[in-house]
Amino acid sequence: MTLDLFKKGKGSPGKGKTFLGLDIGSRFLKLVEVKRESRGYRLLCYGVEELPPEAIVGKEIMDRQVVIDKLNELRERCAPTSNRVVINIAGRGVIVKKITMPLVSDKEIHESVQWQLRENIPFDLSDVSWDYKVLRKDEVTEEMEILLVAAKNDAVYNLLDIVRSSGFKPVVIDLDPMALLNLLAAIDYINEEERYAVINVGYESTSVLLVSGGTYAANREIPIASKVYIEALMRFMDLTSEKASSVLLGDEENGFDPEDVKRIAESIHEKMAEHLERLFPVFRPESSNGNHLDRIYLSGGGATIVNLREFLSKRYNKPVEIVDPLSRFKVDDGVISEEDQSKLSPLFSTALGLALRKAGKPRIAINLLPFEERELEKPPFMTVPEAVLTVIPPLLVAAFVVGTSIKVSSQTRKLKARLVEVKAEQEIYRKKVGELKVVETKRNEIKQRIQLLGQLAEGRYVPVKVLNELNRILPDGVWLTQIAVEEEMMSGSQRLRIKGAALSFFDLTDLLDILTKSRAFGNVDLVQSSKEEKEGQSVINFELVVVTNPELKRR
Repeated sequence: MTLDLFKKGKGSPGKGKTFLGLDIGSRFLKLVEVKRESRGYRLLCYGVEELPPEAIVGKEIMDRQVVIDKLNELRERCAPTSNRVVINIAGRGVIVKKITMPLVSDKEIHESVQWQLRENIPFDLSDVSWDYKVLRKDEVTEEMEILLVAAKNDAVYNLLDIVRSSGFKPVVIDLDPMALLNLLAAIDYINEEERYAVINVGYESTSVLLVSGGTYAANREIPIASKVYIEALMRFMDLTSEKASSVLLGDEENGFDPEDVKRIAESIHEKMAEHLERLFPVFRPESSNGNHLDRIYLSGGGATIVNLREFLSKRYNKPVEIVDPLSRFKVDDGVISEEDQSKLSPLFSTALGLALRKAGKPRIAINLLPFEERELEKPPFMTVPEAVLTVIPPLLVAAFVVGTSIKVSSQTRKLKARLVEVKAEQEIYRKKVGELKVVETKRNEIKQRIQLLGQLAEGRYVPVKVLNELNRILPDGVWLTQIAVEEEMMSGSQRLRIKGAALSFFDLTDLLDILTKSRAFGNVDLVQSSKEEKEGQSVINFELVVVTNPELKRR
């Protein structure tokens, strides 16, 4: 996909606030600047920076400096008029959970939620940034549904440090599912009487959001994403990563048989469907009693993957629509062409949703900034009637303040007394931190001793471990016929030549994917594969060369 990935409107944004959304993905950094106007939203600029491989892996930032450099390039080239930005956070340290709890008053809910957090997250509250949203209150059953979100403090502060080092000022830390929900609600994609699935196809993973009654119902992640499709095309069609990406999105046709591309893609579509049906009952054919989907939305950089939309529509017999948020925004001349808009629009869905978190009235307002850094939420824009209505209350408030000044003074004294108590608690915690540092030092000493013992036994059981690992990970439909040590390498690794057979190319793909992800092996190369008929059964003979991980000796 060849695009001009930086564009800015020719005119100035005019009066009023603008809002930035920064989507930090595994492959791309995406930035948008939008402005709310009396009738909708205007896109002022957008920008994309592609990250090198391994900079962000599994949604964890592995190379801090590379990400900072790319963010600097993104900010300088896009040149937004503000540095205040809404960002997203993801990874293993982020927890999202929907719970049902007894109905309580607004005054009691904050304390009740803290008790629920202690019961439902595996971390101490002092170690996380957290927030919540009331999804539903039922006066009849006297119950309420609460959405709990939390993120480990080390992940939050690491993200904030990186973004601030690039010249941005984060004002909200949001989550991708909430950003997508807020976007769809803002651009009128959601009917509160219907039930939706939003499949956001990213590079390393695909997030699935269920929306019911106009609000959050559930979300999960599945490992079938653009990267899996690209690697399959690289293997079976002998393509480079860049060429495979273009072919996957339908940008390259000359020299390739469309049916071959479609066949490879559909084999992976099937895997995606299996994950959907395993995680969400609404995708299963037997779902009933109103537990069904009315529509499916596709978003993210992989929304336009070859035949994905048609496959899902046919399999689930539901309308499937690719989200096109930019069609609902006003765009200045020269900012984006119609051709580029259709390709970029789903890619920017999350970034636009993040920007709208501060530009409008979000359906779910989540903020995982540390409490001391959160700003008071204010409406960013008022219509004329709203402005008129805001003139009268201040006059009433002025009279009210005179009558309540004594009460305010009393509250001030109480707050000062509480401040003294907090300082005393702070001193206690400071001492505990010192004790924890001593424990950490001892823990490190024990760890070093364990590593020394491991080094003494290095290399004694590598062959057995290799065979055990192959036996453990070998998928159904694949068997091995020969394993030979081809070369002992200077690094301590062994180069193995493995021969075997598989019932289908898809089973072979599964084996290659598992070997690549296994910590026991390094490089995995498919030397040859050929189809053969044996006793009326088609099998795929193959030959692989793999390199064992020298770290295997230490395990």
